[in-house]
Amino acid sequence: MSVVGADISALRAAAVQLRSEADDLDAASDQLTRQLGSMRWLGNVAVQFTDSWSSLHRGRTRTLAQFLRDNADLLERNADQQHSASSGDGTGARPGSRR
Repeated sequence: MSVVGADISALRAAAVQLRSEADDLDAASDQLTRQLGSMRWLGNVAVQFTDSWSSLHRGRTRTLAQFLRDNADLLERNADQQHSASSGDGTGARPGSRR
């Protein structure tokens, strides 16, 4: 008998990891923003860096963190679907069936 599907606990563990990485990314972004706001740094390079961080890169880190959270949610849904299919409660696809 062949096994079709995914390891439910592995899917859930990956979702937890993605959420943790998203939280770490948000925390690093917030920390850098605070540091840039509190340090004394003058000159064109400082202006260019802080402007670039504020206008472009900080938003990208937020977008990436949300992407990770969205995919963590997707992994959780897949784990739930796999659990339903594996438990035979009639809500999931059966091996060999087409959906």
